[in-house]
Amino acid sequence: MSLQHDPENPAAGGDYVPGGSPLTARKVVAIFVAFIVTFVTVDLFMWRQAAKTFGGLVTTESFREGSKYGEKIAAARDQAERGWTISEQISRSWTEGRR
Repeated sequence: MSLQHDPENPAAGGDYVPGGSPLTARKVVAIFVAFIVTFVTVDLFMWRQAAKTFGGLVTTESFREGSKYGEKIAAARDQAERGWTISEQISRSWTEGRR
C-alpha cells in the first residue's frame, strides 16, 4: 500500500512543516528590495571597475586592429631576437648658449 501525496503531511511527501512562518507581503517586499539593492550594488561595482580600467583608446576598426595583434607580437619577438633597443637622451647644451 503506497501513501498518496498530501501537501500538508511531510510523511506523505508534502513540504508543510508545522510551526513554520507564512510568506507575508512584508517578506515578499523585503526579498524584492534586497534583490534590487544587490543588483544595483553589483552594477555600480562593475561600472566603476570598467571606468577605472578603460584605457581611453577608441578605434573605428577594432576588428582589423585585433587581427593584427599576432603580427605585432611577431614583430616584437623579431626585434628582441635582433637585440634592438630604443634609448633616449635629452641634452640642453644647445639652449645654454642663447641666454
